Amino acid sequence: MNTTPELVLPADDGTAGLSIGRSSIVGRLFATPQGCIGGLIIAVIIAAALCAPLIARYDPLQQDLSSGGILQGVSGHHILGTDDLGRDIFSRILYGGRISLFIAGAAVALAVVLGTALGTIAASAGDWWDVVIMRLMDALLAFPVLVLAIALSLAVGRGMLGLIVAVTVVNIPVFTRLTRAQVLHINTQQYITAATAIGAGAFYKIRHHVIPNLVNALIVQATVALSFAIIIEAGLSFLGLGVQAPDPDWGVMISTAETFMIVAPHMMLAPAGAIFLTVLGLNLLGDALSDALDPRASHE
Repeated sequence: MNTTPELVLPADDGTAGLSIGRSSIVGRLFATPQGCIGGLIIAVIIAAALCAPLIARYDPLQQDLSSGGILQGVSGHHILGTDDLGRDIFSRILYGGRISLFIAGAAVALAVVLGTALGTIAASAGDWWDVVIMRLMDALLAFPVLVLAIALSLAVGRGMLGLIVAVTVVNIPVFTRLTRAQVLHINTQQYITAATAIGAGAFYKIRHHVIPNLVNALIVQATVALSFAIIIEAGLSFLGLGVQAPDPDWGVMISTAETFMIVAPHMMLAPAGAIFLTVLGLNLLGDALSDALDPRASHE
């Protein structure tokens, strides 16, 4: 995904990224419909995943192969029905959310760290460092995202580790390019010139001036990357390259449901709906965060 949020222009004091109070940010975040709806969706999904052992009435791997247990529709005992092996779909959705959110969160966190480091080096060191790093990022961006993710997953191996590596690598170029653009802008500000004049070293400037002014843009981009990571993780698992059956995973559940779409559409609709709501919530929350964390908007 090549979508890059609008750059946050730092103020002259070098603390634009921190110039808005926390209470003000929260207030502005939930003052908009997209902030309220997105925040509520994500809060419910995260809470449901974390509390899955308390909410789920059945073991997600428990099978009921009796004639009455297979492909049940919605009922009081199984609120989302059962699958082809008689497993409770609601329980599998809850536990599948744990897996999907963990993989997406871990991959995006690694991408943020590695992309920020590479982008900062490229912008600060310049010369051949900049050329090598950015040409490497261009090479990664030249591949279709899904093709690159499939290749990486196959190279590392099927399973959670392969998924995390694949999703991390496809997201690194976005954070590297974003960080480089931000750092190049920050380096032109007066507070960087002043810090250089008093003899501040590169690490001091990065820690006290560059990183604080990167935080806002990275947070916004991370929400976009998380929604993207959810889709990639589900896609790879759907293709059999990610989480493997019988472990509950939204992509695996959709792959299994493909065979029973006509006779049991609820098997497909439940995991697809979970993915849709998660991506929708993250996108709405990202839009709201983009406005709430923009220091220029605080003066409007």
